[in-house]
Parts: sequence; C-alpha cells; structure tokens
Amino acid sequence: MKKVLLIVVGIVLVALFTPPMVGAQEATVSTVGVEGEAGSTVQVPVNLNIPSELTDGQELGSLTVWISYDPALLSINYIQTAWGSIISAASVAGAQFNVPTPGDARIGIVSTFGMSGVFQPLNTEPGGTIITIGFDVNSSANMGDSGTLDIYKLLLTNETAETVTSSPVNGTFTVATPTPTSTPTPTSTPTPTSTHIPGFNVAFSIVGLLGAAYYFRRPPSNLS
Repeated sequence: MKKVLLIVVGIVLVALFTPPMVGAQEATVSTVGVEGEAGSTVQVPVNLNIPSELTDGQELGSLTVWISYDPALLSINYIQTAWGSIISAASVAGAQFNVPTPGDARIGIVSTFGMSGVFQPLNTEPGGTIITIGFDVNSSANMGDSGTLDIYKLLLTNETAETVTSSPVNGTFTVATPTPTSTPTPTSTPTPTSTHIPGFNVAFSIVGLLGAAYYFRRPPSNLS
C-alpha cells in the first residue's frame, strides 16, 4: 500500500513541477516592431503562426484581431489582407476593417469553408503575414518617440467554429532618425588665363612703324 501511495505522490509531484508546453500549443498572432521617420508611411505586417497539433488537419475558419496604437504618433492610411501569403482571396467569405476611434484598428476575416492558400491544410509552420497595416507617421512626431502596437483582442476558430488557442505578441513603433540629405560640393570656376601668341607684339610694332613711315612720306595735300 505504501509503495502504491509513493508512486501516486511521485506522479502528482512530476505533474506539478513540469512546466506546461505553452509555446508548442498556442497559435501566435504578432505585430512586428518597425521604425519610420516623421511624415513618412510605414507598413506593419501582422503575422500568424499555428502549430500543427492545434488544427487537427483543419483550416482556419475565422480570425478577429483588435490592435491599439498611439494616435499621437500614427494614423491609419490603409488596412489590407495579405492575399497569397497564407490566405487566398478565393477562400475568404468576408473581410472587415474598422477604425472606430483614432488609436483602435479592428480586423475580422471569415471563411465558410476554411481559408486556404499556402496552408493546405492550415497546419504548416512557420506561418506568414495575414494582414498589412499602413500607418502615416505624424509629421510633428519627435525622433525617438515610441509606442506599442498592442493586440488587445484575439480570436481564432477553425472551419468547424472551434476556438483555436492563441496568444498575441506585441510589437513597437519608434520614430526614426531622419536620413541626412547629402549637400553637393560646390565646384570652383577656373580663373581664365590669357593666351600668349608668339610674335604678336613684334608684328604689331612692325605694322605701326610701316604706318608711320607711310604717313610721313605721303605728299602733302593741296590746301586751297
């Protein structure tokens, strides 16, 4: 009896002190850390990775992602689904992008028969980009300012509407140092130099002497 009790206690202790394999059993949706200069437009990819044990051979049925960002630094220019990365356009029944207030982006994608693309089925790792968000960086943002691209709501289901365990991985945005513009180096204008023609002064003197001789040797004009 004591031996059985020791075995049971040992199993319980192993279960208590063995860390759960969270990383291997969760899908992740992540925003990527990016930088951009004030006044520019930056692209932020939203990536999806689903371990194969979570899908049981099924494809993705729906995806809901809500992302918050600092509206003092960023404003949304566009949101688009990254067709061809891991989702094909033909497999999507509907995609909705909404910005209810500045600083809040809400994305929903649904398929009635399972989204397919490179994922055939959706149990292929490492995943890929599902959404691309274009942000305009505030022209008055200060260099070095940063904010979190926070996924604060996330829901994934498979094609039979069962929830797929998932967790967000948040990125950051940082206002980058402006790229210096090169100033062209001024070029000096060469100083004009006089060209000396050999014999020019001598020839000019001879012509002058001949002219003077002619003047003094000509007959005087008749004066009336």
